[in-house]
Amino acid sequence: MLQLIAKNEGIIQRDLAKKMDMRPSSMTEALGRLEQLNLILRKRDEKDQRSMHIYLTDKGREIVEDTVRSEEEFMKKFTDIVFREISEEEIEKMLAITSKLCKSLDTLDLKEPKDCSEECCQ
Repeated sequence: MLQLIAKNEGIIQRDLAKKMDMRPSSMTEALGRLEQLNLILRKRDEKDQRSMHIYLTDKGREIVEDTVRSEEEFMKKFTDIVFREISEEEIEKMLAITSKLCKSLDTLDLKEPKDCSEECCQ
């Protein structure tokens, strides 16, 4: 939730609830806990007193940054482990093949199935 708020600083509470597929009452409760922990600030909209905008505090922003840094470190370690048995040359070949596959897939019209008499479709 904090990462979503960070990406949408000042997001309206009901919009955040929609993005997270949460009931408004559950969102109010969750935000109350985050506010008690001094991770967020809720401010009423000056034009529409019913709307609350959500902002990260410095402490909340610090947690998001630490989390992102940890995720990046994890992904680097994970990638190193997954690819350690594959040479640079093999990785380049794999990327070239993947690129060709993507180009082929981009040419397909997947919206409407068509009758196909080709061997691959039977």
